[in-house]
Amino acid sequence: MDRTGQAVRGNVRANWYRDLTTNESARTIDNWFGIDRSVNPFCAAGVDDGRCAYGQPADGSFGNASIGTERGPGFFNLDFSVGKQFNISERKYFDFRVELFNALNHVSWAPPGLNISTPNTFGAIGSQVQNPRNIQFGLKFHF
Repeated sequence: MDRTGQAVRGNVRANWYRDLTTNESARTIDNWFGIDRSVNPFCAAGVDDGRCAYGQPADGSFGNASIGTERGPGFFNLDFSVGKQFNISERKYFDFRVELFNALNHVSWAPPGLNISTPNTFGAIGSQVQNPRNIQFGLKFHF
């Protein structure tokens, strides 16, 4: 939510007060940072109560949180291809290929929600950033 009244690139950053207390064992797709939903980790605009990690910047300010204060899920992808040439004669042959995209069918999740003005969606992941495994076969006859 842009509370500065000025055109900016992207959203206005939050104020950072202290590290976000997370619980790695409570990490899920709906709660990537593993925060306790019963305790609000965000403060109101211009308020630091000594417990919250982030807060809304005061009206007209941009906030002091730097880039990369919280980390989202990583990305992993393996594409694989193998081919074989089957000769019929010296100039005629079949060329067979198998291509696997995301060969290990590994899910790479999209970044979690980062807007602190909607605490219910903060840390929730809503999609993935790649397609599931795709296998493609090809056969070509050279003559």
